[in-house]
Amino acid sequence: MKNYRKYLGIFYILAAFIIIPIYNKGTFDNLSQHKVEAFYLVNILFFIAYFVLGIISDIRKKNEDKLKNSTPSKDGASKDAQKTLDIAMGIYIFANFLSLLFSKNIENAFYGVPGFGMGFLSILLMGISYFYISRNVNLTEPVIHIIALSSLLPILLTIINRLGYDPFKMFNEGEYIRTHLYVSTIGNYSAFCAYMGIIIPIVCFMTFFAEKKTVRCIYGAFLALDIISIIMAGTSAIRIVTVFAFLLVLFWKIAPQLHIYQGAIIAVCVLFFLCYALFVSIGISNPDFANGRGFIWELTREMFRSFSIKQKMIGVGTNCYMYSLSDFLMKSPKYLEACNERFGNLALTSSHSEYLDYLINSGIIGLFSYGYVIYAALKTYSEMENANKFFRLSFLCIICYLLIVTVNFSNVLSTPFFFIFLGTLGYGKRALDR
Repeated sequence: MKNYRKYLGIFYILAAFIIIPIYNKGTFDNLSQHKVEAFYLVNILFFIAYFVLGIISDIRKKNEDKLKNSTPSKDGASKDAQKTLDIAMGIYIFANFLSLLFSKNIENAFYGVPGFGMGFLSILLMGISYFYISRNVNLTEPVIHIIALSSLLPILLTIINRLGYDPFKMFNEGEYIRTHLYVSTIGNYSAFCAYMGIIIPIVCFMTFFAEKKTVRCIYGAFLALDIISIIMAGTSAIRIVTVFAFLLVLFWKIAPQLHIYQGAIIAVCVLFFLCYALFVSIGISNPDFANGRGFIWELTREMFRSFSIKQKMIGVGTNCYMYSLSDFLMKSPKYLEACNERFGNLALTSSHSEYLDYLINSGIIGLFSYGYVIYAALKTYSEMENANKFFRLSFLCIICYLLIVTVNFSNVLSTPFFFIFLGTLGYGKRALDR
């Protein structure tokens, strides 16, 4: 029972990576909702197991202490371990709870938009997984191998779909498979790109840093397969993230002792958000930018301007972008007409940029709390980046996720994995503090 947290954390991570991307009911109809349900199921089962095993472990520990006639020993982890990131995560969860509490769409803010499921419940589950599950896991090569292997089926199916074949009969009869919006067992190709924003950094890293040469060669072949899949079904964003991941890993290989100094962390965070603001401004100037995101970001800007002070500070409710936009369009005939011309009857559930989503859904407080999580992750990494190569892997996945969501939104195929790697960074800091 002594190491139950570690093994439970490993099984949780593997279950999330294996079950959520692959789970389906033989059709694309409501597939994203089915994946949300799979995400809930994985979390609930593991949380129950965690607390049951915790109770059993505490009982056994008390009995052993009585037999030894000694006081219970304390956990070796320092009370200050991982303090900054823990506080940041707590503030982030509270900011989203505040948004939920004052939302006029409380039920939708709690569960999230049907089919997306990124309401407060998902944020709470991911936060719990950070504090109690993944933070007890020390990543090792066997764990990474299984994570990488779990992506093989979705990636192969994506390539097969783009070649015009449907071995699992997921598509409806008569649909043109080669250019369809949906691929593999993943769903929308945008969700596939978000998922690959986590997988490709792992494969890139292991191509250079796996222990054995044979394994590195296998990962190299795997990386080639990944690249083929994103050429056939990916967006420009995931291709850019792939180049970034490859170059950063290559740089680490050439200069392994390069260190991020804590004094530069705030400057890096400020620079990132300034570049992001410039990027969005360029997008707004061109409505067709990034497949129509320029227009969506303009809508988002105008909607935010129309908010009350309270809404600007705490948002309209987690994952409630769609409902807020509907209210805004009813008061703005100009944008309603433009929106109908561009998207017809399609509902806009997101700004298609996670940071703008936080601004609308959780307000300025929510966006700043998320920025604080990013700062804390950088700070944590800077304190132990050279201690273990897999801490760098966690950091790489976090950075690539933050890049891909500049033009994408939170979903259960990528965001839970982002929180998992925040947790594994936490394990590294706690281990050093001991």
